[in-house]
Amino acid sequence: METSGNGGLPSRGHVRLGFARREADLDVNVGVDCYGYGIRDVNGEVVNRMRCEYFFPKGESIREGDVIGLLITLPPLSLHKKIVEGAYDPAVDGDASTPNSEPPSAANIIRDRIPFHYKSDFYWQQSNVFPSKQLRDYAFNLKETSTLGQPSPTNTEDASLRTLPGSSITIFKNGVKMGTPFRELYAFLPPASRLVNGTNNLGLGERENADDGMVGYYPAVSCYNGGAVECRFEAPWWFGPPPYADNDEPVRGMGDRFNEQIVEDIVADVVDEVEAMLVWGGVDGDVVGKAEIDGTGSGAVGGSEVLKGGVGAAYESAMPADVASNNAVLENTGNSTVPAPSKLEVGASHTTGDTPMADGAEGTSNAEAPENAATGGDIEMS
Repeated sequence: METSGNGGLPSRGHVRLGFARREADLDVNVGVDCYGYGIRDVNGEVVNRMRCEYFFPKGESIREGDVIGLLITLPPLSLHKKIVEGAYDPAVDGDASTPNSEPPSAANIIRDRIPFHYKSDFYWQQSNVFPSKQLRDYAFNLKETSTLGQPSPTNTEDASLRTLPGSSITIFKNGVKMGTPFRELYAFLPPASRLVNGTNNLGLGERENADDGMVGYYPAVSCYNGGAVECRFEAPWWFGPPPYADNDEPVRGMGDRFNEQIVEDIVADVVDEVEAMLVWGGVDGDVVGKAEIDGTGSGAVGGSEVLKGGVGAAYESAMPADVASNNAVLENTGNSTVPAPSKLEVGASHTTGDTPMADGAEGTSNAEAPENAATGGDIEMS
């Protein structure tokens, strides 16, 4: 990040650079609350929780033309999840200071967006994240004492007060490492970050403490009184970052993560389209009022009332009557109890739920179809 100002008269502009979370207040400077970590241009002071501390050597500050580099280090998601779930054991799990050679596990990302109706159309609203009372009280507690205990990876009062072992923010100036002023950053995976549990005009709500893949730390810049900052998040750099961090992990640019996010969104969109075609029976219909799965166009889904029950309710409402009847359990009072298929399985050996059982079929011993049994109907075994 390169800072700049007016070249003639002494500039009165000021800037702050750092990282912040989605919960951070955008009306104030970086570092006012617990959700942001920043560095001031004045004396090179670092700021968090409104507390300024000297960081640069005496007499040194950030001036026009300086290039400031910020390197954030976070532990693996597997360790992060243990911390927010309260299952972290320092003696067993360590502090993430050693490189992790294992590939990252698949994250359970809930990418749902709340649909709301507006002017005969539907829009999707991203979940909002709001600050927790515990971190707000801790940030503005001027007595430096907390009834909830100090933030730590094992804080038992609230997940938002837990910190990430091995996490840090390192600052560089014109390619020279100045130090690591911030360590043990606050955890951000839910429930440490809390989504607003709201509803839309269809009566649909959000899943509590769901991870939408958008929580975490973002680059943040505060400019006021004419200050200006130019940012670069990928090569070519003004002063490149070191190839490896202190824990021997390779250093990556923030722009790489941005490109990965685009790829993840495209893949998720494709999955959503396929699911919509399977659930709603097409891509041109009204998914609330005119959705059709069986091709009748009769609105079998049941409108927004069924939507409130989720995708499972949509499947059940759209199943034909003969398929629904096969969801009952066939009881054999002689030797065994054979359950009928409970749902349609795409790609299985039988693609429909109303396939009749063959007389003397393998796995159905002592099962004989009555003479008056209709083809494709239910078979009662007795």
